[in-house]
Amino acid sequence: MDWLTFISGLVSALAWPLTVVVIVLTLKSSIKKMIPNVKKFKAGPVEAEFEKAEFTREVKALRGNADDFLDDKPLNKHEEKLYQLSEINPRSAILEAWQGIELSARKVVVEKGLYEPGQNLGRS
Repeated sequence: MDWLTFISGLVSALAWPLTVVVIVLTLKSSIKKMIPNVKKFKAGPVEAEFEKAEFTREVKALRGNADDFLDDKPLNKHEEKLYQLSEINPRSAILEAWQGIELSARKVVVEKGLYEPGQNLGRS
């Protein structure tokens, strides 16, 4: 084995480990920030699952606020119907709720005088 073959073999053997070390050293501060957000880590073929901590905290706070809001107000008939429908078929409950929002928006547009009933909106 001559020197050139030896050096070529050494470079090819060390290329990936050196690349990983350079990347880790370059991203060291970012990696430190991400470590607390590791939700799951698997060492076999390296796998990591991250969770955004701020997002999780915000969702929990919003869920608590929503529970407080819903517990304080009695449901009207429409809201009660939507709640029951959501337990049976959530997709239908969303469509039904959206229909209520659409009707309310149309009512506001007519009340503000932005649209007169019977006026053509450019639909064919």
